[in-house]
Amino acid sequence: MMHSHIRGDAAFARPFHAIRDIEFAPDNILTGASFASSPPPALPPQPPLLQKGLDRVVEILLQEGKP
Repeated sequence: MMHSHIRGDAAFARPFHAIRDIEFAPDNILTGASFASSPPPALPPQPPLLQKGLDRVVEILLQEGKP
């Protein structure tokens, strides 16, 4: 198929083929590395440092009342 109306230095993209473009997309190709490691387990959220400090101060104040 000749494209005489397109200059020789013009970019030419291949036609879109729905099945092949999805099948061979880099995001859809699995490799051995895809199964090599599992994601790390989710850790419980840590309280903010200010909350930790306030909890410690309250703990100290409550300890003062005990013999």
